[in-house]
Amino acid sequence: MAQTVLDIFLVIIIAHYLIERLISNLNFRHLNDAMPASLNTIYSETDYKKSQRYRRINSSFKMITSTFLLLLILVMIGFDGFAFVNRFALEISTNPVLSALIFFAVIFSAKELITFPFAIYKTFAIDNEYGENVKSGGAFIFSMFKKWFADAVLGGGLITLAILLWTKTGKNFWLLAWAIVTVVSLIFYFLYTKVIFPKFTRHEPLDEGVEKQAILDFVHRVGIDVDDVHVIQGNAPASNAKVFISGRGSEKCIVIYNSLLNDMTVAESLALIAHELGHRSKGHAFWKGIVRFAKNGLMLFALSFVLSTPLIFEAFSVYEPRFHIGLMAFLIVYAPLSFLLGIVPKFMSRWHEYRADAYAASFGFSNDLASALKKQSAKRSTNLTPHPLYVFFYQSQPSLLTRLKKLDK
Repeated sequence: MAQTVLDIFLVIIIAHYLIERLISNLNFRHLNDAMPASLNTIYSETDYKKSQRYRRINSSFKMITSTFLLLLILVMIGFDGFAFVNRFALEISTNPVLSALIFFAVIFSAKELITFPFAIYKTFAIDNEYGENVKSGGAFIFSMFKKWFADAVLGGGLITLAILLWTKTGKNFWLLAWAIVTVVSLIFYFLYTKVIFPKFTRHEPLDEGVEKQAILDFVHRVGIDVDDVHVIQGNAPASNAKVFISGRGSEKCIVIYNSLLNDMTVAESLALIAHELGHRSKGHAFWKGIVRFAKNGLMLFALSFVLSTPLIFEAFSVYEPRFHIGLMAFLIVYAPLSFLLGIVPKFMSRWHEYRADAYAASFGFSNDLASALKKQSAKRSTNLTPHPLYVFFYQSQPSLLTRLKKLDK
């Protein structure tokens, strides 16, 4: 039976690899497509070809690295590598927490060491060559050390907490962990824009003028009672709202990332703000939270199932259940699980984008929003011709051309 379980693991990770490679290859072929004629007045053809070349090289590089990592996992499984590291950790300490920390320190240190040449090549032979995320040698080393330190502190802390919960609760581990993750997420969500953000993020009042007054007039028109407009320098993370209400009482204001204002006409900025407020009006953050809540629960249930199934440990040649072996087995199939569970959130996110576009269009901003989206896309050198399957499985936003067609309607 243990061999059957191991075979299931192997089928899952190999099938996931092959599906990813198929979708990536289909998308790779589309990277050679000509720029759509309707957008050649916005895009520089030279810059677009360069960005598409960069994507092709990155796609090829990712194929090499993902193949290498798959082979590494298969070698570790085939030669009982995880069991070997487990014995090494237990020889140093039989304490559940210490042995787990030693186990993962060895595994991830070895992985980082083996893949370090790939990181060097990616940074200096690809990114720097094409002017993307350019780093000096010193900046590269610093960023790597920062990543390793964060992984050690955060990862070590989470593993320690998880083991303590598992030791105390056993099969109910996933329910308590799910409750803790949910409560922490809710507290952070409700406090972020009101308390945390104003304390730790610098945002300045937008200069007085036509643009500021137009923004205030519009937000008052949609029922948002604020007296000031503040701006954050820089681009918002993709998962974050780009327009939100911050502060309390007399300090309450609408905060906008300047990526919605730079190089835009006043009407285009208003169209982008209307789009972002559309997400707020339609309650999209709530529904994203519900889906995230469900996904977290399913993932934690899967982890608990692995931890409570002795045959899975035997499949990895470990005959006494250890938390770190169960967690390692779960991490091996985490990517395939996340790939499948990500289909619904990504579909919903794309639908939300259409809904927010329609909200902006309801105020007469169809043409201005289309123009603003083109400018943003040109600035980011977006791929204009992704394969539909790639969009379906990987993208949380629709392709630009699809959005423009819907806005035209």
